[in-house]
Amino acid sequence: MTDANIVKLIANVKSSIATLHDQLLALEAMVAGENPVREVIAAWCSEWKAIYAAHYDVTKADAGQFTRLVTSNGRAEILVRVARYLGDKDRFLVQQKHPLSMFFKRHSGYATPLPSDGSRTAFELEAAPPVDCRHEPPCQNDLTHTRRRMQEMRT
Repeated sequence: MTDANIVKLIANVKSSIATLHDQLLALEAMVAGENPVREVIAAWCSEWKAIYAAHYDVTKADAGQFTRLVTSNGRAEILVRVARYLGDKDRFLVQQKHPLSMFFKRHSGYATPLPSDGSRTAFELEAAPPVDCRHEPPCQNDLTHTRRRMQEMRT
């Protein structure tokens, strides 16, 4: 076996172990009587009912989407995102009564922000300036770089 094959094999094993660990935690929670997906769905329904004074019917497909979100982000984070989404006073969302399908599309926009002191967790990567940026000081991300380039072209 070559070194590249061994590295690939190690990555696959790590991925499998991580998946098994997540499944084990889910099984332990079920045995303990916990059901994080059910808790998130109940929170969605109760908060939506408090706002619109009507019952929200969650479909089987919606439950599957919640399962995916809770598995990948955790119960606590999704509960926070649900509260932020339902608290969003965006005109479109209010007129449409905060549709669940829109939450699934926009959920990452309601994620917990970084701490105000600028500290980052170990899993977050530092954003590097765009490769072709020659500005002084360098642009922080692609968005600011594009805006500065567009402004320069207009003048």
